[in-house]
Amino acid sequence: MQKLESTNSPHPPFGANFNRSIEMPSIKKSVMFSEATQDYIAARTREDGAIAWSQALNESFKALKWLSQQALPELSQNEWQTILNAHEGCIVSFNPPYRVAINIIDDALARIETDELGPGYTPLVKKVHGLSQIEQYAVMDFVQKFWSRDWSDFSDWDEIVRAIKAE
Repeated sequence: MQKLESTNSPHPPFGANFNRSIEMPSIKKSVMFSEATQDYIAARTREDGAIAWSQALNESFKALKWLSQQALPELSQNEWQTILNAHEGCIVSFNPPYRVAINIIDDALARIETDELGPGYTPLVKKVHGLSQIEQYAVMDFVQKFWSRDWSDFSDWDEIVRAIKAE
């Protein structure tokens, strides 16, 4: 792993979106990029140009946030409660492939076969098992954001969901 300092290009990339909303001031941090991250960013940079590390990282996270928001499946409050309870306050691991259905079975119920599940769990397990990987990522992202905060100041579940979706 190589330590890289941020360098910002004075020129935006081709097709840059100039309608950006800045929610917090920029801060300068020293970060370590894995070789895979360096390769990911370099593959999206012109060969003849210097890599704008901060911009590339920020744009990647912006895209990831947007994808997660777009891919989040509609689930009922009871379905979310089951998924959240399966993680019991733990911050989730984002190592693909994502297996939300297995998390529900193994962590929440300690069961292996769907025919052993109660009638309230089987449809949810089948539903989340059928989700695409990006949808399962979005669910795991939702779970992590939920367990990363204290939501006691929020009045109801719908308000919590709106706040999480906005983050």
